[in-house]
Order: sequence, then C-alpha cells, then structure tokens
Amino acid sequence: MSGPDFSVPGDPGALRGYAQELRGAGTAMGDTAAAVRKASTGPWEGAAEQAWRATQQRIATAWEDASSAMSKASTAVDHYADALESAQKKAATALSSYNDAVADTNKAVNDYNSAVSAGTQTGPFTDPGEGKRTAALSSLSSARDAVEQAGANAATAVRAAAEVAPTSAVMQVPSSPFGNDAVTNGDGAKAGGPVPDLPTDPAALKRLLDLARSSGMSPADYSGLLRQYWAAVAAQKAGIDLEAWDPTKGASGNPDAILAVYRYYGNLFLQHPELQWAGMANLIGPSFAGGFLDLDMVQNLARELQKRIDKLPGPVRDALPEELKQMAALANAGGDEVAFYENTFLAMQKKIFFDQGGMHEAYLDGGMDAIKELQDAGITDRATTNAWQQIHDGAATGNTALLDAGNTTLLSREQNIIIPDQYDAMRNHPVTGQAFTYLLTMVGAPSIPGAHTPAEVSPLSVSAKVPVIDIPFVGHADATVTLDTPLPDFNISSKDPRWDMIINDTLPAYTTLLREHPQEVRDLVASDVGTRVDQQRLASQWDDILRRFFTDWHLHGGFDVTIG
Repeated sequence: MSGPDFSVPGDPGALRGYAQELRGAGTAMGDTAAAVRKASTGPWEGAAEQAWRATQQRIATAWEDASSAMSKASTAVDHYADALESAQKKAATALSSYNDAVADTNKAVNDYNSAVSAGTQTGPFTDPGEGKRTAALSSLSSARDAVEQAGANAATAVRAAAEVAPTSAVMQVPSSPFGNDAVTNGDGAKAGGPVPDLPTDPAALKRLLDLARSSGMSPADYSGLLRQYWAAVAAQKAGIDLEAWDPTKGASGNPDAILAVYRYYGNLFLQHPELQWAGMANLIGPSFAGGFLDLDMVQNLARELQKRIDKLPGPVRDALPEELKQMAALANAGGDEVAFYENTFLAMQKKIFFDQGGMHEAYLDGGMDAIKELQDAGITDRATTNAWQQIHDGAATGNTALLDAGNTTLLSREQNIIIPDQYDAMRNHPVTGQAFTYLLTMVGAPSIPGAHTPAEVSPLSVSAKVPVIDIPFVGHADATVTLDTPLPDFNISSKDPRWDMIINDTLPAYTTLLREHPQEVRDLVASDVGTRVDQQRLASQWDDILRRFFTDWHLHGGFDVTIG
C-alpha cells in the first residue's frame, strides 16, 4: 500500500522567468509613458494644441496604468514562485519526516510483537510515529494551501494587467517603410529580408534609397530601407532568393541557401584577402551547418550519453552539470523540440548574413562613407566603424596588426552582439535547452587546422563524496572520488565561455595559419563547401563521436575505474 503523495508540482524558475517578462513589459510601458509626456508642442497654441495635450494626457495615462499593473503582476508571480519553491522544500522535509515516522512505527510494532511472543508485554500498543505523521501531513497541507493562495493572487494580478494593458495602438500613427520600426524580421526568423514589407530586388530598393537620401532624410529615418538594401545586395551576390529563404521550413527546405552563405563568405575572402572575418566564417561554417543538418541524431547522442550517466554512482551523478541532468528528457523529446532548435539555428545563420553580409557589401561598394552611413542610421556602432577603418587602413598599408584588430572586432560583433539572443533562447528553452546546446558543444569542431574542440580546450571533471563502508558504532565513511570525462565543461551557447575559447584558441589558430600558411588557407576556403559540410555532419562522424566521447570516462580516488 502506497503512502500519501507529497509532490508539489510546478517550476519556480519558469515562473520567475515569466515574472521577469512582465517586469520588462512594465518597464517598457513606463518608458513609453515618460517619452509621451516629454513631447513638447513648443510655441504651438490654439484649439489644435489643446486637443493634442488632451490626447497626450490620455495616451501617457494609459501607458502608466498598464505599467503599474504589469509591475504588480510581476511581483505577484514572483511571490507565487517563492511560495512554490518554499512549498516544494517543505514537502520534501515533510516526506522525510513522514518516512521516519513510518520507520518508527514499524520498529515499535516489531518490538511490541516480539514482546508479546515472549510474554513480557502487558500494556496496549502505543504508536510513536503517529504524531510525526500527522505533523508531516499538516505541514504538507499548509504548504499547498500557501501555494494555492499565492497562485490565486498571481492569477488575479495577471488578469488585471491583461485588462489594463493596451491590446491595440493607443493612437494610430502613419507607418513608414523606411525607419527602423519597419525591421520586423531582423532576427532572420522568417522568409524575406529584414523589412518584410519592402521589396527584395536591389534595383528597386536602390531607387527608394536614392529618393530618401536626396530628400534630405536623416539616415536614422531610412535605416530599415538601408538594412534591406544591403541585405538584398549580399543575397544577390550569393545567389540567394531572399523570399524563398525561410528558416521555418527547416534545413530540408533551405539546402541551397545554407551552402550559398558559406560560398559567399569564401568568395569575399578570396577576392579581398583583407576580409579575414569572411575567410574564417567560410572555414567554420561547414561545421556549424553540419551540426544542424542532422539535429535529429542529437537525441541518439543523448540516449548514448544517458547510458554512461546511469552507470555512475548517485553522488557523482548529482554533481554533474545541469546540462547532463537533462539528457533523459532530451532523449525522449518530441519532433517539435528538434524543429525549434533547427529553425533557430537557421534564423541565426540568416541574421549573421543580414548583418555581416550587409556591412561587407556596403564597404566594398561605398567604402568608409557607406560604413559611416550605417552608423548614422543606428545599424552599427562606433566600434564597428573603427574596425572597418582599421581594415581599410591595414589593406592600404599592409599593416597586418590593423587587419587583425579590425576583423577581430567584426568577429566580436557577431559573437557578442548579433547571435547571443538566439543562443540564449535555445539554451533557456524549457526542459531540453541546456542538454541540447551542450551536446552541440560536445560535437563541435572548428574546422581550422591547429584549433581545438571545446572538450580539448576544457574537459569536464567532477568530484563528489561517495559512501564506501559502514563501520559499526561509527557510521558511514565517505571517499572523495573524481570523474574525468572527454566532455567539455562549458556550454558554447553561453556568450562568455564561447568568446573565451574563440579568442584564446580558435582565432589564434586561424591567425597563425593566415600568416604562416596563406596558400593553405586559400586552398581550404576555395574547396567545395558541400563536401566540407558532408564531412562535418553528425552522420559522417558518428563512429568517431562514439569513440571520442564514450570511452575514457575514469572514476578515481585512490583507485581507477573505467566507465564503459
């Protein structure tokens, strides 16, 4: 007969994430209200000005009310998360207490029965565990009641916020195909260019751009058009149809575009050797593409890894990083999970192309004036403009230090500004995100001679105390054991460790190759991209992956055990 259910279901972390989203929405609404109130009519007077003031007051108040409601809702959800976390801890304590009470009762029953059999028991049986069991159940009930009340409060606050929050524009304003507000596909998640409402034909976009420039518009006012134009130029040079390039269709729906991106980067480098970022992107790209072309095999990898994890002592398993604790969930995840990661990777590739391809085409067509226009439009920043100036000056003078510095800044922009949001979205995806991105870290290879894999750069070792013997009258004696693995000890989806590996290993290997073996670099870049992608696919590396990552697991602590 099973005992009471002590579970308190729920995910405090997910609730806190939701609360943070509400808080961010409230802050944005408050900022909007403040911006509306700052608007000045200057010397404008009369009935129209008074009507504007009334509208301004109405709009600002609406946003302020919504901001306040969002703030209250986020606080309520945070309280709900705290109550849930507290209840789960209390439930665990109550369960332990309840089990102790059951053990006390069972022992007392055995002792009582033995005494009866021996004829030494004369009084009635007294249950020493009854009080503890009652107290444990009472504690569990109180914890659940607190969660229920906090949940009800949160639901009320969220519903109130939903009632107050604007569901449509509080004031209709004319839309423009030119400004940054029109950039609704800047992350590359859908078909088309950064601005879906604009054409993708470079010639048509150039006519619009010439009109915007000649009319005296500020670059910030036509920044969306500028993004679209340079992305379209890059796509045309790469032989990519922007309207057909749709990450939502998965890798099977975009085979030509996936390869064309890396061929394009390679051609940039071969024609303009100062564009070192493009050469590096061409070399590393096939390993990136090879991974997301076989994402369905990642679950097989998770199953193999879980087999090794299951063989470890419990305390060692508990000491493993969270990524490895999610392997079972990933192994059993549905097809929609894999599709999410595949689509996000494809969007990331497209987002990089929008940014880097656009900048490279602007520089090649218009030099530093075009680069400065990108900065004036708010598309890039001063550091990026300075980087292009270094590349420009380095190419003109043969100064390799300037070339290295400028291209390193472009690489930093890609890794630390352009793609972190999408990597974070994958890593933070519920249930399987950490495991999935960790496995991609595990199998990642830089495709650059002399560079190392993540596991080679920093292998994973964990230590834990394991009970090894029970000494009479003393108790358990524990031993500290260490598990050495051929796995990486970081997740490449996290910005800081990813950049640390790039700047200290991958980039130096590439730079050394450029300086000492320039023809080898050109030969590699000129080699067939499709062949290199096929070589980097998980299916092509499967036996090697099994050999690299599922042997040489050593557990030691005065002994050495191989986990096979």
